[in-house]
Order: sequence, then structure tokens, then C-alpha cells
Amino acid sequence: MQRLTCSIRKQAIYVDYLKRCSPPYGMSHYHLHSDIELHWLAEGERVFYCNGQAIPLKQHTLLILSPHLIHKMGPTSRPGHARFVVNAHLTSLPKEWLELIKPLFANAFCLLEIPVHQQQQIHDLFNQLFNEYNRPVSQESLLYQQVLLCQLLLEAHRQYHTLKAVQTKNSAVFSGPSEIVAHLIAYIEHHFDEALDLTTLASVVHLSPAYTSRIFKQVTGQGLTEHIQEVRISQACKRLVRTNEPIFQLARRVGFQSSAHFHRVFKRILDLSPTQYRNKQ
Repeated sequence: MQRLTCSIRKQAIYVDYLKRCSPPYGMSHYHLHSDIELHWLAEGERVFYCNGQAIPLKQHTLLILSPHLIHKMGPTSRPGHARFVVNAHLTSLPKEWLELIKPLFANAFCLLEIPVHQQQQIHDLFNQLFNEYNRPVSQESLLYQQVLLCQLLLEAHRQYHTLKAVQTKNSAVFSGPSEIVAHLIAYIEHHFDEALDLTTLASVVHLSPAYTSRIFKQVTGQGLTEHIQEVRISQACKRLVRTNEPIFQLARRVGFQSSAHFHRVFKRILDLSPTQYRNKQ
């Protein structure tokens, strides 16, 4: 299994701008982080990899990621891009806003293609937030960053209700083997806490275990066991942050039969123990 990188930030808001005109154009490893992410593709095209899917992103696409989502970005056949990234802890937002923007985080991610007449407005908000983030630290600047972030999320919320939002459950059109794999991914997402073996998953799609394993590897580039473990570790990260549940109980809740196996897989994927991950939050 390819090792994941894990970003754990202490600051309430983090903003970055990158314009890439030469290699490397994408990420070499999957990663996750404990905060939300807003990704604004200002120029060019990219590919978003998540849950075994490869989703093309066009210029002026706003991608919103929930915390603890395993993902990476890669180039298309037309390399070169410019993007803004904003990461923020939801706890940094006023409580009344959290209920308002809840639909944006109902699924693993939300993808919004911004219409032409509003693209400049969204771009300007990201640019203002980036400039403010790079000013000398002060209470006034931190408050203004929060205001701009709230405005961005409000605009995204409005777009969510007026555009066809592409979400995890319907974010790609599948046919043939890809349709089978999409069904498997959805099943794993909803049954990760159960005993999942190749025979069980093959019966879900009414295929032989050997063929099920082969087409999953062909379509996603990873084995079924790897994918199941990544989903379970992602769910474990959420529970480590949101609850004080003992780790041995948490391990069973996310589908691991033993605490020792959970610790080995967690350490291999994130290069941290579960306790270290919880303490860093």
C-alpha cells in the first residue's frame, strides 16, 4: 500500500496560491487533513482522485472537501495550472453558519462549476483572502479572514442550491467494469464496519471473486483490501478527533477485528499511531 501523508494544522485558516508551469504538476501521494478544504481552479485543468475515481476538473471549478477525505490531485494531458487552496477548521466558524453550510459537507466532497457571470466574484474572494492571510498577524486580520471565508462559503451554499452539484454518490458516469467498481465503492462506504472479504463483495455484484478483484484493480489502480483499509482508517481519523472513545473500541467500530491489526495499518498508512494522531488535533 502506498503511504499517505497527513496534514494537521493548528491555525484556524490556511491559504495557499500556486501557479505551476513546469513539472511536477501533481501530487505523488494521496493525503488527508483534519480540516475542510476549498480548492479553486483559477487556470488550466486537473484530475481529482478520490474513492477510486478520477474526476476531471475544469477551469473555474470550486471543489469543497470534507475533513479526513483521502485524495490527491494530478495533471491532465494539458499540464500547467493555477489554483487557490483554503483549509479551515469548522470550529473557527460562528455556530449559526455551521447549520447553514451543512449541505456542502453532507458527502465526501462537493463539486461546483461556477457560471461565467460569477467566476470573477469567486476569484476575487479567494484573492482577497490570500492577500489578507499574508499580512502581518493581528486580531483584525484574523477576523477579516474569517469574514471572507464565511462569504466564500455563503456563495458556495447559494451555488449548491442553484447548480447541479456533483457529489460522491453521482460524481461520474459509469459503464461496464467502472459501473461495477462504483457499486463496490458505494457498498464499502456504507458497510466498512462489517466483515468485508472478497467472497462477500463478489456476491454483491454477482461475479466471481477472481474477476471482481481483477476489475477493481484495473479501474482504480489499487486492490480491494487496500481500498477497504483506507476507508476504515479515514473513518477512524474522524472518530479519533470527534470522540474520546477508547482506541480498542474505535478499532472495532470501523471494522478491524483486533486492536493490534488496527495499529499496524494506521501506522503504515499515516506514519503515526492512533494516539499520536488524536493528540496532534
